[in-house]
Amino acid sequence: MENKIIKFLCIVVSLLCCGCSAAVNNKNNIIKDIVSFNNELDNNFLEYVCDEYGIDTLNNILTAYTNNSYTNKTWHDIVGKSYRVLLDEYNGIYDNNDKVKIINNKDKTVISFVGDISLADNFDIMPYYDSRDKGVYGILDDNVVNIMKSSDIMVANNEFTISNRGTKLNKLYNFRARPERLKIYDEMGVDIVSIANNHAYDYGEDAFLDTIKYLDEYDISHVGGGSNIEEASSAFYYIANGYKISFLSSSRAEKNIVTPGATETSSGIFRCYDNELLLKRIKEEKKRVILLYY
Repeated sequence: MENKIIKFLCIVVSLLCCGCSAAVNNKNNIIKDIVSFNNELDNNFLEYVCDEYGIDTLNNILTAYTNNSYTNKTWHDIVGKSYRVLLDEYNGIYDNNDKVKIINNKDKTVISFVGDISLADNFDIMPYYDSRDKGVYGILDDNVVNIMKSSDIMVANNEFTISNRGTKLNKLYNFRARPERLKIYDEMGVDIVSIANNHAYDYGEDAFLDTIKYLDEYDISHVGGGSNIEEASSAFYYIANGYKISFLSSSRAEKNIVTPGATETSSGIFRCYDNELLLKRIKEEKKRVILLYY
């Protein structure tokens, strides 16, 4: 009896191994066929897709190529993510990346924009905000606020420094806000701001770096400035319903240049009086780039 059981188990294991071998061969054949249509696709990437989304996904991709119906939307139609997003996931681009936020809650993504915002304590708006005791509704129309708060991505130009310290630059107007003023961005529904403008550096480097620090602490995404040119010129990404949207920001707002541009070794904004690097960054992002230009 014991021998019969052992023999039966050996047969089962053998069949399972044959099945696994056949499945692997089938996967490899499908990948080979897909690559024959598009040799830019990496075998390891296609294996990753199969492991994560199933062999049916590869079969559907192959069918699209075979039927000559493959388009740039095919990947998204099949798995709900664009090819670029899948490739980034395969390469681990989004792992522990504070320059990425993911939105997957709607069939469409609403992006709204406002221009200059100043929450500076030494400017005209904050006294009204404080005295009227209505929060943001004391300084903005209800309809405007509702549009801003209902947007999936709300974009603004942060036209002030956020700090309790710093020394004024020699210029006509200098704007600075206490860090706690950033709570107002939440009241307004602001998600991402540009700091590539002529007031982000109004109180020098310490206050400028504080601005970046406090935006991070209040979970406000930002582009256009950094401790060096690599940071300042880098994009911020939203993965919205499976599509990648890249935000870049640059400035050439000053006729008489006072605000420092970031360099390889120093902080500042992403300036584009010479637009070579800006054009390079746009080309790197390829598609769905939103450029905030001040």
